[in-house]
Amino acid sequence: VLTVFGLRETIMAHSFGIVEDKLREAEFFLGHLRRSSHLSFDGRCFFSAFVSAARSVTLAMQASLKGVGDFDQWYEVDATQVCTEYFTSFSICNF
Repeated sequence: VLTVFGLRETIMAHSFGIVEDKLREAEFFLGHLRRSSHLSFDGRCFFSAFVSAARSVTLAMQASLKGVGDFDQWYEVDATQVCTEYFTSFSICNF
């Protein structure tokens, strides 16, 4: 995170806003997936979009938060558990 002319907080808010947008994107596609017909073309497309969007959450976190506080250490230790909990919280197998 850069501190240039007192903009550190603005940059962090913007960076984390990208992560929040990625979460909303994953939730958007999950909603469409849940409403689609099982094994339909639409359902397969929404599933693919959901998985891609959900994976991009961790990529956005890495890009936005690298070098911020203890993020790098946290990511090494806890990210796998958080991602597993995130995916299972959607119960995507029961749509």
